[in-house]
Amino acid sequence: MDQDRLIRTIRAHIAKGAMYGDKSEQHYISAGRYLLELKEAHDAHEGSWDEWETLLKDKVGIGKSRASELMQIADGRKTPDEVRADTSHRKQEHRDRQRLLSVRNGEDEPETNETKIKALLSGAERARLCARFDGVPNQEWIEDDGGRGKSGVPYADEKAGDCVARAIAIATQKPYREVHDALIVGKVHHAQVDSSSYGKWVRRRGGVRRFDADHGCAHEVYGPYLEALGWKYTVTPSRGAGKVHLRADQLPPGRLVVNISGHLVAVIDHVIRDTYDCGGEGRVHVKGYWRAA
Repeated sequence: MDQDRLIRTIRAHIAKGAMYGDKSEQHYISAGRYLLELKEAHDAHEGSWDEWETLLKDKVGIGKSRASELMQIADGRKTPDEVRADTSHRKQEHRDRQRLLSVRNGEDEPETNETKIKALLSGAERARLCARFDGVPNQEWIEDDGGRGKSGVPYADEKAGDCVARAIAIATQKPYREVHDALIVGKVHHAQVDSSSYGKWVRRRGGVRRFDADHGCAHEVYGPYLEALGWKYTVTPSRGAGKVHLRADQLPPGRLVVNISGHLVAVIDHVIRDTYDCGGEGRVHVKGYWRAA
């Protein structure tokens, strides 16, 4: 694909990602994949970092930080939720700095005791409504790599986008290496039959990263694998009163592989088992979950 067409495709996916809410994740992943292709072509012509920054700003319409985030999402180094959390944290820090400066400059008066009390009450109410796993005596999150560290897979001691292999290994109690290798086989097979533009690109470009379970795994790959193990998928509502969040009072007990935005996580009897706490204080929307039939 030539550069102009690549840039138009990237811009289109970014625009659709900003518009489509729950479907935004796939558009951002697609934009990141095309950005990776654009970066490879740029580097192949020995383009400089300044030229890359100018290309992004003038042609694609994004900064180098945003481009880096999209590429990290595409190759599995970060999930969309992690990127959103980082962005939210930076924005909050910026607002706090601006507020402090305005107070120092006399542009805003310090909060009164009444205002502070209202803020505390409001925060307490939010905490009550969004409390994670209310009433569950067990630990809310247990750090668990699914056995990766002792599995013998290459680079087992490094951070990887292996949430699919990790969640399935934890929930099904199968050896991590067995799950990891099965997913690699599934990714290779899926690439052979995938008729999408990305599938064609993978067959053309190849590369270990495209097939390694350490760099993300599509639903079309892990879905049939879980079905072959006898697991069934339950779709949860995306809006309205029936919308499900990653909370004990909204998920069934037992061993689950839970599908949230850009991430799979094992939840066992209401306890998150993962390398980090992805619960989002009970605010994370659950798209669906797998459980043994």
